[in-house]
Amino acid sequence: KLQFLYFIDMRMGTSTSARNEVAAKKDKKEIRICSWNTYLIPPLMVNKDNHTCKGQTERAKGIGKKLCEIDPDVAMLQEMWGAGQNEIEHEVSGKHTVCTGTSWWGSTILDTCWQYLRKKGGLWVSHSSSFKVLKIFKHQYTVSNTKSGKGICTLFGLYDSRPVLLTTTHLDPDNYRQAQELQLEELSKFLSNCLSDPIIAGNQTEPILFVTAGDFNIPESSKLYQKLLSSLGTSVIDSGTSEHTYTGPLAVWASARIDYLVVTKEFRDKSFAVPKSLRYQNYGPSTLSDHVAVSLDILW
Repeated sequence: KLQFLYFIDMRMGTSTSARNEVAAKKDKKEIRICSWNTYLIPPLMVNKDNHTCKGQTERAKGIGKKLCEIDPDVAMLQEMWGAGQNEIEHEVSGKHTVCTGTSWWGSTILDTCWQYLRKKGGLWVSHSSSFKVLKIFKHQYTVSNTKSGKGICTLFGLYDSRPVLLTTTHLDPDNYRQAQELQLEELSKFLSNCLSDPIIAGNQTEPILFVTAGDFNIPESSKLYQKLLSSLGTSVIDSGTSEHTYTGPLAVWASARIDYLVVTKEFRDKSFAVPKSLRYQNYGPSTLSDHVAVSLDILW
């Protein structure tokens, strides 16, 4: 039955009930990674382009509850600019440890300022007790038209003795002045530098599982899509189907997939773990965000 659901999910997309049934089944040799753009822009920063961003507090509570339902080993969220952070962390407390800095001032504008000053780039990462974090790497893009401090967050750790390198990022909304192209180049260079870190080199008892996820704002129809993949390695698995991940009002991404979970097999002459199987899940549109939550179960 699992094989049947896996085939349907990878090729056609699943119904909600099928997704939930698959999501409930996971063994210790399988890691689940969830990526989600939460659309939690602080009220004072909402403008005409994101005017539909409302009800941050209540949506954040719902996002936290949904994360508990998805039950990932690692959750990687984007557009976490302080608003709603405290509510999400309250919902996942006891199940996950936040490793990118918790809310200090109850999801107020002070949290937003703290996020910006600490160069968090709106990225929020948490993990279950099954995942042991050994090191966190961060980088803020030097080129960005939004001036919002977008960047990269990478975790290196162990899951059931398997070394895992997990990265999340959020690119600019378009390629104006080649911003996205330059950010992809920075991402590739940053990952290369991470892999040369002595902590990673000293914990390679098995091949590393290399996964990159996030909101790339690049649809599959874009000329930049192949550059996106090539920036992450010479041999990658773009996990997922053509199911759209953006449900917001901006026509440029209407019914498009712009959120990805990418597994890399080869990167800059280095080889990484080849999963036994992958199970991608798109949790469908909701009122919680203008993006859908996506997750990937990786079995080895």
